[in-house]
Amino acid sequence: MPRPLAFPIKKLIGFNADLWERVREYRFEARLNTESDAVRQLIEKGLGKSKPSSSGGARKPRSTGKSAGR
Repeated sequence: MPRPLAFPIKKLIGFNADLWERVREYRFEARLNTESDAVRQLIEKGLGKSKPSSSGGARKPRSTGKSAGR
């Protein structure tokens, strides 16, 4: 029987060179084994600072002030 995956959900995301360099610097400063560990830890830290809105995270679109019939 195969071993269960520690991280079963995989996502492909892109980074610009500057942001990726910052992730790599964080990884080495934090002495993490992999870049994936660094990304996961940074996401956790970022989400810990954010507070979900009372509406469940969905935002109401702003009005452009224009009528649809014009």
